[in-house]
Amino acid sequence: MPVLVSLGLVLVLAGLAAPALFHRAAGLPDVCVALGVLLFPVAEHLHTSLSGKQPAGVVPVIQWTLTFVLASIGLFWAVNDYSAAVGEAGGYEYETKLRTMPETVVSSTRDLGIRAPDVTATPCTAPDSAYRFRYDGLVLVLQPGGPSFLLPKGWTRLDGVALALPRSGDVRLLTPRIASPYGTGDPAPPGDLRDR
Repeated sequence: MPVLVSLGLVLVLAGLAAPALFHRAAGLPDVCVALGVLLFPVAEHLHTSLSGKQPAGVVPVIQWTLTFVLASIGLFWAVNDYSAAVGEAGGYEYETKLRTMPETVVSSTRDLGIRAPDVTATPCTAPDSAYRFRYDGLVLVLQPGGPSFLLPKGWTRLDGVALALPRSGDVRLLTPRIASPYGTGDPAPPGDLRDR
């Protein structure tokens, strides 16, 4: 019993007081808290079994209820920390690959006011052009049924902005062809863009 109590105390204190020790293992401090909390009623149950004394009334119910609540909180924290770490790692990986991703050209009938690093806004001077502005240097991140989400190629988590363009006849997105009609392995010419 003293070993279980001591181990539970060490796990709870390590999880609460020293999460920096586990910075490489997301969620581990919270799992330590949950396991440490579980060891206390196990030690109490072992003690009552060996001594022959049974706790009276509602004490065991309250004890196990509190244990369940505290252990559940610890496990929810662990899942939250783990999912945050996975999301942050995925975001960092996406950020590092952003400059090598295919560029999307945005054409618009009006100035969208997109001003971001590595984004070039070019007004069209042709009088018969339906789209008066062109924006280069963007990457299409997500195009669900609603708005299109784009990031500038020079985007960073510290000072970058994401763009959400609504679906509209006033805005056109052009992306490089995925399957090249110019032969296998041959990239499409730089000006060959497909309307999306």
